[in-house]
Amino acid sequence: MTNLNFKSNYPLNNLTTMKIGGPAKYFFIARSKENLIKAIKWAKKNKVEWYVVGDGSNLIPSDKGFNGLIIKNQIKKFKKIGNKIYIGAGSNLLKFIVKMNKLGLDGIEKMAGIPGTVGGAIYGCAGAYGQEIRDCLVGVRIYDGKTTKWISKNQCRFNYRESIFKTEKNLIILEGEFKFEKKKFQKTNK
Repeated sequence: MTNLNFKSNYPLNNLTTMKIGGPAKYFFIARSKENLIKAIKWAKKNKVEWYVVGDGSNLIPSDKGFNGLIIKNQIKKFKKIGNKIYIGAGSNLLKFIVKMNKLGLDGIEKMAGIPGTVGGAIYGCAGAYGQEIRDCLVGVRIYDGKTTKWISKNQCRFNYRESIFKTEKNLIILEGEFKFEKKKFQKTNK
């Protein structure tokens, strides 16, 4: 088939937080953008329907399964340059928030209760308590079916729980670029 080590008849109930869903004909965990792109190219070449997922926290797959390839995005790159952060779309959102907190960076901490990945949060323009993922987002690295490129926050067409990624299914989120502010600590009188 390919050197990407696909699994066959993978039960999707192992992938979703709701623990439902029948088997996917093929399943692959992509830990790098190169392997994610290879998996998509394989699916296109072999005329296999494909879908990229994160942690499965916002999925309700059919009990009949999926007669195609499910690609789990686990790209977890992390790079800090000043107050800019570059993070892989497959990174867990809560772990990212905790890491920003430990680094003394402010801006997304109110979203700590949202399950899923950074890519999923970007996809759905996640938010809580007056903060949204787009507030600190600078840009998104995507794969558009031909090449990888950066698009700006404005090009993502964010709206309440909406983004370009929900309407343009061929745009795959690989990485986010964020810019944070240093935390402002308040003194307490004790």
